[in-house]
Amino acid sequence: MNWYIEVLKKYVVFKGRARRKEYWIFIVFNMFFSLLLSQADQMLGYYDAKMGIGTLGMVYAAAVLCLLV
Repeated sequence: MNWYIEVLKKYVVFKGRARRKEYWIFIVFNMFFSLLLSQADQMLGYYDAKMGIGTLGMVYAAAVLCLLV
């Protein structure tokens, strides 16, 4: 979990490079959270088929985007 948070903290740091492990752990956690929230959206009825994403997934995507920018 530390690698996931470190990627969010170091997004705008252009010194050095991320290790392969940091990158893949971030990707795995991000996919896990996205799939989990997608399932929760479908069970709660928040999933919008037109947009292809639910309310919880949208909030998560916006939060990650805001933290990365």
